[in-house]
Amino acid sequence: MRSRRRSASGQDESRMGLKTEPRRVVRTCGVQPVVHVGWKRPSFWLYGVVEPLTGWHFCLEYHI
Repeated sequence: MRSRRRSASGQDESRMGLKTEPRRVVRTCGVQPVVHVGWKRPSFWLYGVVEPLTGWHFCLEYHI
């Protein structure tokens, strides 16, 4: 009986881009504040897979 070689890999993903910073504002009771939040920045995602035993790896970069 032949044994099959098994492999294990790990995957991760990250998103870089639009960063909003929530802040408190002083307002009168009952008045809805108007606050500009969010700066347009280029966003992109990174996906990566690594097989530690062989060193095989793959990376995908996705831009918006």
